[in-house]
Amino acid sequence: MPTRWKKVGILGGLGPLACAHFCTRLVEPTPAGTDSGHPEVILMSSPDIPSRLAHLPEGGPSPVPALQRVARRLEQAGSERIAVPSVTTQAFLDDIAAAVAVPVFSTRR
Repeated sequence: MPTRWKKVGILGGLGPLACAHFCTRLVEPTPAGTDSGHPEVILMSSPDIPSRLAHLPEGGPSPVPALQRVARRLEQAGSERIAVPSVTTQAFLDDIAAAVAVPVFSTRR
């Protein structure tokens, strides 16, 4: 466990329960004796991102521009890493990472 957590940005709204589940998985194992021992979290829930499920098999609107927009907003808000708690969004991790200078990771790996 790191001695200093970095600010974690969460790209949410891609299945609100996936985001809520990740927050629980982030908080519960943290061996914090006080509130200040937990990581700082910046959650941006953006349910207006086009459906990844409609895009991948059916060729619907690409979610990439919206995903990149939210990632940039998280970075501008001070996130030092960005978590993406969405199984279907894993297909776009490289595209998201290309838009920001901070690490982007899937919480499902």
